[in-house]
Amino acid sequence: MVPNTIVDVLEKHNYNFEVKNGTIVVFLDFSQNVVIDFSNPSKIIILDHLENWNFLTGCIRMSLKNAFLYNFILLIFFGFFCQYAEFEGHNITNLLLTLIG
Repeated sequence: MVPNTIVDVLEKHNYNFEVKNGTIVVFLDFSQNVVIDFSNPSKIIILDHLENWNFLTGCIRMSLKNAFLYNFILLIFFGFFCQYAEFEGHNITNLLLTLIG
């Protein structure tokens, strides 16, 4: 697909986007952006990233794949933390349930 065809499709479906120097940045909901890079004529590079203050990572900017990995690791850490605290006699399982929710 050439950049003009992609721009036509984005305009047809009312996406917010901007074109700069051979790249198209598509602004999606929930602070997610998709970058389509045409700088290499042999292949098109498509990247995604979450902007600051998004629903998955808070103030950290990263890709969607890394955000899921980040949340999984934090969930495992807090799960072990709450189990350890309960073993020591502190009942903070509600903290884990709040973080999951």
